[in-house]
Amino acid sequence: MPFATEPLFTHGQAPKTAVLYCNLGTPDAPTPAAVRRYLAEFLSDQRVVEIPRLLWLLILHGIILRFRPAKSAAKYASIWTAEGSPLKLWTEKQAALLQQALLARGEQVVVRWAMRYGSTSIASQLDVLKAEGVNRVLLLPAYPQYSATTTASVFDAVYTWAARTRTVPEFRFINRYHDDAGYIGALAATVQAHWAANGRGDKLVMSFHGVPERTLHLGDTYHCECHKTARLLGEALGLDTSQYQVTFQSRLGRAKWLEPYTEPTLIALAQEGLKRVDLICPGFSGDCLETLEEINMEAREAFLEAGGSTFHYIPCLNDQAAWIDALAALSPTAHGGLAHPREACQRGGSASVPSGRIGHGRGALKAANVPQIVLAPMEGLLDCVLRDVLTRIGGIDRCVSEFIRVTNTLLPERAYLRVVPELAHGGRTPAGVPVRPQLLGSDPHCLADNAARVAGMGCDGVDLNFGCPAKVVNRHGGGAALLQDPELLWRIVSAVRQAVPAHQVVSAKMRLGFLDDSRAVECAQALQEGGAGEIVVHARTRADAYRPPAYWSRIADIRAAIHTPLVANGEIWNTEDAGRARRESGCMDVMLGRGIVTDPGLGRSLRALDAGETGASTSWDDLQPHLHYFWTVVRARLERRQQAGRLKQWLNFLRRKHPQAQAAFTSLRTVQDPSHVDAWFALQAQQAGHAAVSAA
Repeated sequence: MPFATEPLFTHGQAPKTAVLYCNLGTPDAPTPAAVRRYLAEFLSDQRVVEIPRLLWLLILHGIILRFRPAKSAAKYASIWTAEGSPLKLWTEKQAALLQQALLARGEQVVVRWAMRYGSTSIASQLDVLKAEGVNRVLLLPAYPQYSATTTASVFDAVYTWAARTRTVPEFRFINRYHDDAGYIGALAATVQAHWAANGRGDKLVMSFHGVPERTLHLGDTYHCECHKTARLLGEALGLDTSQYQVTFQSRLGRAKWLEPYTEPTLIALAQEGLKRVDLICPGFSGDCLETLEEINMEAREAFLEAGGSTFHYIPCLNDQAAWIDALAALSPTAHGGLAHPREACQRGGSASVPSGRIGHGRGALKAANVPQIVLAPMEGLLDCVLRDVLTRIGGIDRCVSEFIRVTNTLLPERAYLRVVPELAHGGRTPAGVPVRPQLLGSDPHCLADNAARVAGMGCDGVDLNFGCPAKVVNRHGGGAALLQDPELLWRIVSAVRQAVPAHQVVSAKMRLGFLDDSRAVECAQALQEGGAGEIVVHARTRADAYRPPAYWSRIADIRAAIHTPLVANGEIWNTEDAGRARRESGCMDVMLGRGIVTDPGLGRSLRALDAGETGASTSWDDLQPHLHYFWTVVRARLERRQQAGRLKQWLNFLRRKHPQAQAAFTSLRTVQDPSHVDAWFALQAQQAGHAAVSAA
């Protein structure tokens, strides 16, 4: 097989990464000729039609391509815009917005879009990317649910292109994201915004594109993933199973497809007396022929003719900000393994330390002269949900998890995943920020065994807790109680360092001491000698607990005695506090806890100041989509009895900075029913809409 000619290899070329966002395709024009060309390619794909090849080609060219193009062209003409096909326009716009979102996150990534069938093909776009010097490509299909008929066909096109290419780029493929919290949150936000503006119907119908039923029996996961998306969306909206229904549309031919079918279901609902139905198509990322014509025209007409009174079509995700954020969060999470080490460092990610070296420094993990902002572990508060939200807002380079208690046993992987579910996704939050699991215990060998296990799950390192002031922890010899025994500190860190691969950091968090700070330097030296690559110092003793002030100048004394990188922590509520902490401790790196929970934009403000820009604060209006997203994820993840309390817990912190949070907290103080919280959010959205109209 002849390979495409390529330019001579040039040494020293910088790696270049791209995201290729792929959709299905569209005719070039709403004409029979253009539709015929498109359908000929689309329906010739054996992934799409799995019947004997010769028989199908006779049917396709002898019957379908003779009669169907004219009918389909008329349908396309009914939804065609002055700018062209809606599917192409939304795909192009989503790719442009994704590019902007990734650049805003510091991701030096090129974003292109392509269609599986028709113009702007996957092969043509890969040719362009290769000519531009791209050598790492993330394939991001526009299909949240995996199907061999769609997702796998995209990958087929890539493999076909690679088969004629001499120097093949590194590829990563996103197969599915049907249960991604960002995707579900964007869907929920779309529905709730529609309800806030138009009221709520008697039933929500979730219509997915259909496929032949036999694909389910052949092992395709599509049917199950559609139902999981629907279940998660229903939970996020606070619906029970009687309030929504899953259906499948776009049936082709006489074979049995996934049921129930959308249009017959709508007719039956109308005949049963249901007057208003709301319908959303969760599997479509942008509005297209199947949503604008088949659903919003044909299905609407069928429902109304059958006796229904009101049909509300809820538009696709299109250019909704929460959807673009979800795509941006998916992208760095998936291409983390493709990023060049220098790029990963600038995002706060990990890079390799030469094998055989047990390093004490962090030079390979940090871009030179770029201060690091670390999200603190806070038991019962800063869990995976709040980590997700705060890292989406930005300004955070790395997170440390809530502690995982290690006693006298080797914990199963599920124990780590319960506290750090990010381990199942490359050890990063949906925004692509690394999360370092923290272990708490006092037995060196047991901690070492558990550290080795969790390190093998894909995190950038392991953190050790020597600072927890909780009495129950200290009574069992853990946390800050260990600061009374520097020799044991050394043995713990040394054992863990030997158990964890050399390229993964072992860090530690300590206080200035237990009852007083007389052994602060001695404890830090023990951690360094044991092999800690980074030490976070909370500038108070265990006896001080969380009472102000924080004694940042004592961190400077530690810094003068050791060479291990230090991170200052404690009583940093705003940029002014961060400035004082840096000056008094001599540490540019800081760890933020209660301060960033109270002011979620604090990390971004600090990052702006470090760049010499004005550290603009995050307003209450800026926080609204993030607060709503937080509630959406809480609704999806937590037990019903815990949900309202979790929101009020965060509002309790936010009211320290935002008067509006105080009002929200007061309104929800006695609320326990999540549906009442849903109603409160809907009211806020409605009031915001009225305010926007008034301002206009």
